[in-house]
Amino acid sequence: MGVPERVDAVLLRRSHVMRNVGVGIALAGFAIAVASHGDARLLWFVGLVTVGGALALLGLEGSVCRVSASLDAVGVRAGGEIVAPGDTIRSGWIERGPEGSTVYLDRGLRPAVRLEARDDTEAHALLRALSRDPSQALVRFSSASHAALIGGGVAGQLMAHGLLGHGRPADLPFVATSLLAAATLFLITRFEMTIGSDGVLLAGPVRSRFVPFCDIESAVVEELGKVVMRTRTHGTIIHRLRPAAAEAAVEQIQSSMASIGVRSEPVRQQLRRDGPNVQAWLARLRALAGRGSYRVAGLVGDALWRVMDDPGATGSERAAAAVVVGAVATPEERARLREAAARIASPQVRVAIQRAADPTDEGELAVALAAIDDTVGESAH
Repeated sequence: MGVPERVDAVLLRRSHVMRNVGVGIALAGFAIAVASHGDARLLWFVGLVTVGGALALLGLEGSVCRVSASLDAVGVRAGGEIVAPGDTIRSGWIERGPEGSTVYLDRGLRPAVRLEARDDTEAHALLRALSRDPSQALVRFSSASHAALIGGGVAGQLMAHGLLGHGRPADLPFVATSLLAAATLFLITRFEMTIGSDGVLLAGPVRSRFVPFCDIESAVVEELGKVVMRTRTHGTIIHRLRPAAAEAAVEQIQSSMASIGVRSEPVRQQLRRDGPNVQAWLARLRALAGRGSYRVAGLVGDALWRVMDDPGATGSERAAAAVVVGAVATPEERARLREAAARIASPQVRVAIQRAADPTDEGELAVALAAIDDTVGESAH
């Protein structure tokens, strides 16, 4: 059954009137407090800045209004205009609530897009209309780090210090610089949880950790927004997200873990690296592909493709399957390999599959294979 050319939808737009009013009051109070002297500074600060900040926080989520829209592979249209081009949508997933489902479209630094759906069936139809599917793409969930909150608190203390007259007027530029630094800190210390067909990548501004599904014993939401993953080799890993995003992330992790099976085990045994010599491993994989065809006994049908998407496979097994396929691949199969690489969360494995999909010299492919470390939970830079 083909994908419909265009699907009607309901776009959920958020009105941030209260937030904007709160920000305006806070800025006005800040300006007046700076211009005032003595105890008047404290009165203006408490009277306007704190009240405005409270209104801004209360109105942060905004109020929802529903707008008629339509979806297709080009993007999301509303009022005859494209409000979210398809090439800006990084991933999409379904957030479930008591009143129905919401399709969440992540667009990186651009504002996210939410679409209303009556149930999961309609939600999946909306994702398919945008050529997106939670099971066929990387899904990224962003969260701000605690360091950003600490930085904001420190900046707030510095601002209060300057406003209450404990510093000199020359201190005010320092206060403004501190606020700017806090805002920058908030942007650069955001953490992401990326879920692919192979596992979970927890990426921060300095260090990232990849955890394959085969190492995860359980994943649950213990509190609002608190994702807890218990692993076999690296203990308990905690990651905080928005409550709805946390539920969606855990559901996807649990679904992938449940699909781990033993059907691909015989094929995976033939693909495994059996020593430190990468060139010997690569030669053996080439030999598998050269037996008239890799579609011989033990490697028939879609067995190799299943390995690449098997949650229980190691990174080297996935890459090895891609090497065997890529050695005799048709143009259509090379395109399919690139799609498989796009679903991989591990950076090293993704690069290796991309190298296998495109004609490249043996040296580049060997380097990419050598970079794969099946030691679970290792840092990925």
